[in-house]
Amino acid sequence: MTESDEHFVEFWVVSKTQPLPNISEMLGMVAKRVWKMGDFRPNGKVKHRDHGWVAISSVSPKAEPEEQLDTLLDLLEAKQESVIDLSNRFDCSILFASYIHTNYHFGIDLSHETLDRIVALRLSITSDFHVFGSSLEVLRDSQNDTRK
Repeated sequence: MTESDEHFVEFWVVSKTQPLPNISEMLGMVAKRVWKMGDFRPNGKVKHRDHGWVAISSVSPKAEPEEQLDTLLDLLEAKQESVIDLSNRFDCSILFASYIHTNYHFGIDLSHETLDRIVALRLSITSDFHVFGSSLEVLRDSQNDTRK
């Protein structure tokens, strides 16, 4: 069975110093995950060293990350004042998490219009790429390429 690539585009709010307000209520969005400092991480072995709230794009993880981002930004822009307020008080970012199984040519193409939208919300961007299987072999081969 061949696994397909998946991309997750998420909105993160994190605080290392103070508990977070009820962000779901502020933004009218359902959280994928919420935690408090000291809660155990999903693996049950390590405790969180911060408070966090994460929402995920409503678009399928099989969709391109740019499509997921557009949908998520539409939701955040509808609550722009609240998002900017959160960004001024906490670490707020857009996370791109990609799990690559089949496609060596992966990445994210952000137009200047999309970057302007992210900046207007005062958000940072984080990426997290996980490469598996044949894609990993192609990546390793390309790094060993001796062409000049």
